[in-house]
Amino acid sequence: MTHRVAGHSIGFVALCAACTPSLDPPWVLARDRELALRVEVVTQGPYGDTLDPEKPTTNEVLPLDTVLARPLIVGPDGIIPLRDLSPQWYLCGGNGNCLLRADATALRPCDLEFLAPDEPCALAGADSLEFKLGDFLPAEDADAVFLINRAPTIGFVASADVGPGTEACIDRIAERKSLEGCLWMERTLSLGSLSEVVDALTALGGEFEISESLAPLLDVPRNHNPAVSAFSVSVDGGEPDLYAPEATITVPVGATITVSYQPSDSDIDRYTVEIDGEKIDVEDQLQGRWFMSREVAQLEQALGQTSVVWEASRADPVTAYFVVHDDRRAEAWGWLHFEPQ
Repeated sequence: MTHRVAGHSIGFVALCAACTPSLDPPWVLARDRELALRVEVVTQGPYGDTLDPEKPTTNEVLPLDTVLARPLIVGPDGIIPLRDLSPQWYLCGGNGNCLLRADATALRPCDLEFLAPDEPCALAGADSLEFKLGDFLPAEDADAVFLINRAPTIGFVASADVGPGTEACIDRIAERKSLEGCLWMERTLSLGSLSEVVDALTALGGEFEISESLAPLLDVPRNHNPAVSAFSVSVDGGEPDLYAPEATITVPVGATITVSYQPSDSDIDRYTVEIDGEKIDVEDQLQGRWFMSREVAQLEQALGQTSVVWEASRADPVTAYFVVHDDRRAEAWGWLHFEPQ
């Protein structure tokens, strides 16, 4: 039997769901929106088992890995390059809210000596952010090694075309003012796998006692990012056809359209853990969020579902955007263009 379980991580994802004003309905892209922030290791550092280049990239990081972070920014007219919004990328230690913990207007450049800086610092990036993580921070106290080596958080602030400008957005965050016209997103990086972190910190002199309840997590390998390589589309309940992302599809006006994400076998991590002497097969669970470039009639999407049903009620083009993530917060996205006629 294969079980689906909630994923683990030492760090966790912190997307600023309440950072910018909400929409009603929230799935309509009536303004510039930050929808996702994908993290992947592009060059492995000295820690952990050697990554398999034939497998998808991992979203779980270790010190001295080189990390690439790419956001998905979308507005009413389509994908928006982040560089056009003059972003300020940054790094801090701990679980998010970096710019609420310091003088946000005086971010110093990151020196990246250690994994998680004490104070928020500035990173150089444009459409994406690529940088080499710092190393573990040693400690004389063996019990403190684990506590001081927290997962860092990355994030960016930017201003929409109609916004006040990036510097003004940073000021508004620090002053707890309205972020209308601003974009702000953070992600706390996931350190992993747990066994590789424990091994590395033990080599630094750390001493750990893994409880019986957490012991199965030592069997969990580093997590991999999914991909969005295919959708199925059904018109009025008919036989579905497969389409690659970014395809343009003609549909009849008035038709009911069902769009479903079609994951491949490599998009789902599968592994075995041992609990009370019994080996259990586990697989990650994929969930999704759908967004539309304009409002459509009778849109049906359950929370977390990888399918959406909507009605092509008028002859105006519409784009359906899909963001998928697993239960360890690896992400990917894709979209389809529809032309009702």
